[in-house]
Amino acid sequence: KSQSKEVGVKRIHLFSELGWHMVNDRHFYCAGSTIIGACPENYKVSEELKKYNFEFDSTMSEMECIKHILQLMSVNQKVCSVVFMTGMVGVLRQLFLDAGVNIPCCFYLFGPSQTRKTTVANFSTALYNRSNFQKLSGISTLRVSSTEFKTEECVAALKDATFVFDDLFKDTDKRMHREYEKRVRNIIRNFADNSPRTTTRSAHKNNSQIIITAEYLLKSKTDVGRLMVLEVTEPIDSKRLDICQKIPLGVSSFYYHFIKWVAEKYEDIVEDIIRQFAIFRESSVNHLFGYERLYEQSFLLKYVFGLF
Repeated sequence: KSQSKEVGVKRIHLFSELGWHMVNDRHFYCAGSTIIGACPENYKVSEELKKYNFEFDSTMSEMECIKHILQLMSVNQKVCSVVFMTGMVGVLRQLFLDAGVNIPCCFYLFGPSQTRKTTVANFSTALYNRSNFQKLSGISTLRVSSTEFKTEECVAALKDATFVFDDLFKDTDKRMHREYEKRVRNIIRNFADNSPRTTTRSAHKNNSQIIITAEYLLKSKTDVGRLMVLEVTEPIDSKRLDICQKIPLGVSSFYYHFIKWVAEKYEDIVEDIIRQFAIFRESSVNHLFGYERLYEQSFLLKYVFGLF
């Protein structure tokens, strides 16, 4: 006690949320126990965040990572490219919000069983625990058979990342089939309208990018009108995809370099989004989309593609 006044005070920053943060005008990304960007010298992450392991290959150069992504996108130019860009929307979610562009983009990937929809969605977008995909449940992927509370918990936790709500199919049990559809509709409406449930059990926020995989398209126009929809008509070429999967950390290594670059250019990118969205709005009178929100969602995908 007699010497306590002589001891300097050390301030420690505790992070309890994934995604983008700002301290002392410096932007950085908290990816579990990995911090990307110019973070404070003295920091800790909460115990809950330590289960989110951001794994990347430090031996891969930026150019090698970009070549890997281009190879992934060439597996199926339509599906792989759009799914990957949807994942990039998730990483940039906070920047869009800072620019005043609050457009939730709920992505719906549907097609027959065994077309490798889930494989592409996971492989192209998952940031965490990539070296052990079979144990992804509870990190970035949940089946539609999971409880609604657990789903909302994952959506809230994966801030500035992508969550995959997986495998809506026509169950032979009609009661369960209706229940699965109800859960999908709830997450669509909660996310697309930015109005998550607030009950005594659930006070979660919509913090992540959402991809829903399904074997069929929902019938309700009010649901489909909230979605960016992509149909998978033919199975993804597994042999070409295997080549990419031989480098399991290729995608996350790209994201490491990309996020690091975004952290350095954060304010410039936000200002650019503001400018580009203003130009986009001026041209909106010429758009041919039936739903206004789909036209706005197209801005997100086009912008991240340009940034890429």
